[in-house]
Amino acid sequence: MQERSIQAGGIYVIKKVNRAGMITTGVAKGYRWVQALSLDVALGSGLLSLAIARYYQVALPGLAVLALMLAVWVIYTFDHLSDARKLKTAAATYRHRFHQQHYRLLCRLLLLAVALGLGLASQLPESVLRWGLVCTALVGVYFWLLQVYAFRYKELLVSACYTLGVFLAPLSLVSHPLTPIQLLLIPQIFLLALSNLLIFSYFEYQTDRQDGHFSLALHFGGLPIKRLTLALVSIGLLLCGLLYAAASLLISREVQLLLFSMNLLLLLLLLKEALFRKHERYRIIGDGIFFIPALLLLYAW
Repeated sequence: MQERSIQAGGIYVIKKVNRAGMITTGVAKGYRWVQALSLDVALGSGLLSLAIARYYQVALPGLAVLALMLAVWVIYTFDHLSDARKLKTAAATYRHRFHQQHYRLLCRLLLLAVALGLGLASQLPESVLRWGLVCTALVGVYFWLLQVYAFRYKELLVSACYTLGVFLAPLSLVSHPLTPIQLLLIPQIFLLALSNLLIFSYFEYQTDRQDGHFSLALHFGGLPIKRLTLALVSIGLLLCGLLYAAASLLISREVQLLLFSMNLLLLLLLLKEALFRKHERYRIIGDGIFFIPALLLLYAW
């Protein structure tokens, strides 16, 4: 691709424009918007819930998946908007600057998503709706603690909310007894979600301190949180190995292999810290691991 430009004296100069580079830049910018808007987190939660339903042999209604993704997006967006509103200067991270710059528009979209979510909730099975109210109450407690007590252990509560959210519909619709290995998937996902958030807390230690956000890394220090996360990921890897050896069903072994790969990627983030700090690559991997269980959906029911 070529482009003509006029320099001093009216002389035309032919410049080569790298179309592939332009496309790559556009894709990178688009994905950055997706990350800033937490759309990847919302989609990942829906796919993970579908994978859990596949593992538990439950037919998950499409409305339940859509309601979950909307709920996750509302929670993350509300949280980011709350953080952005407290800042008096430009945020240190792109995600919070994005919410500062588009604050009013995102508030309107948030209200629209809440209204749509309420409409979807009225169409959900009673059992799903009942557990959904429990999850909503837990999220309400989380935001109340943040506002009233400046809650410093938000990673723990967010991990619990996320785990409850992705398991909510599959567990409320299951009609047969689950095996111990199937039930142990719940603490395994919780450990993964917690490890993921602790890694973000560790990598964003400086920007969180600059913006005045609360995190476990700021409370206990970066190095102790890194060591804690390494311990949690190691426990996750060991648990996957033990459950793989104990599993009698092929799908249970496949699930453990997928969970093992998720833990392994989190371990890689900590071992290759310098590499993944660049351009916030740790977020691409950290949020991306929750798409891995969706590989189960490739199999026929």
